[in-house]
Amino acid sequence: MPTRRKGEHADLANSVSEEAREMASLIEDLVAAGDAAQALLLLLAGLGSIMLLGEQFKAHRLRAFIFNFEVARHRGSADV
Repeated sequence: MPTRRKGEHADLANSVSEEAREMASLIEDLVAAGDAAQALLLLLAGLGSIMLLGEQFKAHRLRAFIFNFEVARHRGSADV
């Protein structure tokens, strides 16, 4: 699995916050139109997807950390 560079992490974080802004705008529009139940469902669905993205991001960072640790640990030994 290829590791991401720091710039790619920033891109992922920016896309998550952009998605959150779009979701907030949709919820505001629904509340203004008087459809609070639909707004609540959309809010709950949006929070779930944002939380899932956050968990995936943390899992990716953990895998990258372990990979880098293993590379550093085995750097001195050759498997020839």
